[in-house]
Amino acid sequence: MVFKKLLSSEIAPSILDSNASIGVVPSLTLYDLKYIMPDLASSLQYLLDYEGDVKEDFLMKFEVSITEFDLVKSVPLKENGQNIDLTNENRKEYVDLYVDFLLNKSVYEQFKAFYFGFHSVCASNTVIVNSISQTC
Repeated sequence: MVFKKLLSSEIAPSILDSNASIGVVPSLTLYDLKYIMPDLASSLQYLLDYEGDVKEDFLMKFEVSITEFDLVKSVPLKENGQNIDLTNENRKEYVDLYVDFLLNKSVYEQFKAFYFGFHSVCASNTVIVNSISQTC
């Protein structure tokens, strides 16, 4: 997954380009999360496969809880997420947003620093050419 994020753009953006979206891969899925957080991925898959009434049985909203410096903080997964009930109809969207939050948004600043450091040492074209030749 880190490799996917490193190669998310063909040309490494300039360090001066503050508007560049570094390492954000919208196509990351539950499959990718499985390699990093297998228990969480399994729980989210259970939610997707659940045959009962998700709203009544899980009592969840479109938000996640994260811990920052020993403080638990709720983060909405989308605008007004703290007021949107999780239901059978919207659970796929919830899982997609949760995966995007974990693998893109919550690590954005840290990955951005890693990305620029990596690309300052390794030329982007070399990494791309070597990855293609190894897969062929």
